[in-house]
Amino acid sequence: MDWNLIKEGLLIMLKGMTGIFVVMLVIYLFIHLLSWITNRKANEEKN
Repeated sequence: MDWNLIKEGLLIMLKGMTGIFVVMLVIYLFIHLLSWITNRKANEEKN
């Protein structure tokens, strides 16, 4: 068992997971912002 290899593998996995999490968060916020903008436009047209 080579601990350095295991530690490096875990670090790479952690970085990859963090990257995926950040991308998901950005996409979520982007969709949220888009729906908020469309809702505002719809509300402005109603008034």
